[in-house]
Amino acid sequence: MGSSAHHHVALKLGYSGVIVLLSAIGAVLPLVCRRQLLKRPLLLMSAFAFSAGVFLGVSVLDVIPDAVSTQDDLQGDTKFPFVFGFVLLGVLLNVLLEGKCI
Repeated sequence: MGSSAHHHVALKLGYSGVIVLLSAIGAVLPLVCRRQLLKRPLLLMSAFAFSAGVFLGVSVLDVIPDAVSTQDDLQGDTKFPFVFGFVLLGVLLNVLLEGKCI
């Protein structure tokens, strides 16, 4: 491995550390600010809507097209849309676990 490869590995490790740190902060923040969030339900609902939009945007723009491309490479002539079926199951599971339909 050359120095360029070591540089890329170091960057990936650094980025992974930043992602873990920001995820931990995001997980602890609602616990720390619980009283303020319970007093302002609109703020909490807005935060949920924003995070749902981020997940939806990432899945639609990045993950799903890559999964469809990989599925097409693996399936060959059989063209059954497994990826979209799993997306549908994930959305339905989320709605069922939430216990309400908005």
